[in-house]
Amino acid sequence: MNCKYLYIDDNSEHNAKGIITGLQKEGELSVDFDNPKGDWEKERERILSDEFKNYNGLILDLNLEEMPNKDKETSHYKGSSLAQEYRNLSKAGKLKEIPIVLLSATVNLEKYFDRTNEDLFDLIVPREWLNDPILFAPLRQKLISLSIGYELISKCKNEDNNLIELYKYSLELENNRFISEMRSVIGYPTHTVSNFIIKNLLEKSNIPVSGILITEEILATRLGIDISKSIDWKNILENLKKYKYRGVFSEGWERWWMSGIEHWWRTELELKNSLRATSARQKIDLLKDKLELTALVPIEKNEKAKSEAFWTKCVGSGVSIDTVDGLLVDGQDNYYPWQDKKYICYEEALKPKGKHKWKKLSPSEEYKLEILQKQFPNIRPLK
Repeated sequence: MNCKYLYIDDNSEHNAKGIITGLQKEGELSVDFDNPKGDWEKERERILSDEFKNYNGLILDLNLEEMPNKDKETSHYKGSSLAQEYRNLSKAGKLKEIPIVLLSATVNLEKYFDRTNEDLFDLIVPREWLNDPILFAPLRQKLISLSIGYELISKCKNEDNNLIELYKYSLELENNRFISEMRSVIGYPTHTVSNFIIKNLLEKSNIPVSGILITEEILATRLGIDISKSIDWKNILENLKKYKYRGVFSEGWERWWMSGIEHWWRTELELKNSLRATSARQKIDLLKDKLELTALVPIEKNEKAKSEAFWTKCVGSGVSIDTVDGLLVDGQDNYYPWQDKKYICYEEALKPKGKHKWKKLSPSEEYKLEILQKQFPNIRPLK
């Protein structure tokens, strides 16, 4: 499938060429560029035109009011206003629903973006991310995945809310609250369903969500395996391939079913040791024995940590930790019961290196930080 996106930005096509070239790939994704029309009615005519029906997605800059277009007209509306109008027209049945991605400079997001408009967009991408060429490929995959996923969601909405078809997986082992929420959400417009899945199952604020679905890094952490030193990691993934996520948006978000991993551990490997409570070294010994592998190396415990039953990663540093050796990050009171909470390790709490990823601790954890600071008085935050 060759997906086709329209990218609307008040910048010149010449200045946007690097982004367009980086995102495009022959036979997979093409991106057409245009400036805003300047006049609101002309903008509405554009998205209602037959030509616009050929697009599988829309990329919008937030601040469309800075530069005049090629006809010397300056717009007086933002990308969020255009996205809202598109969603309204879709809801009225005048347009098919397609994914909308906001691509804007961080300074504009902080200055102009009304966070109540977040649900209009399937993805919000800071433009600065694309200064790193390595990030074009994963973003391209997400754009393709979004267009494919929208079609799948629409199909499932017309098939008596078929969640198994949507997720390509039996959901009998999943959290009942999750099933209930999905059954209620899937009757809403496609972009609402997309928002729910992406922001509550796949990623939240561009950070992967763990819980029902987990990333490869969390998978390795929970199995106690140091990927960088384990040649047999590919063999582990091969053993787990039937538990890899193949549902909606899986082309852009590589994940594994946590319920499947636990089932594999208990039933297929016939291991009585709790996956959650077993240390990394014990897990490695068990896996080597059961799967007849030799090149697996356990994750080493962080200096100040006590437990080797690793379960998550520090949000700031990426170090593998057990939650008992972590401090809870603030702002997680409204998480769903199937979502794992985010933590930082002791080192990150004492001497933050990635604080922009977590901002502050939960108030309930402040006393733990005070104890740590007394225990390690010579460690000071970076200035």
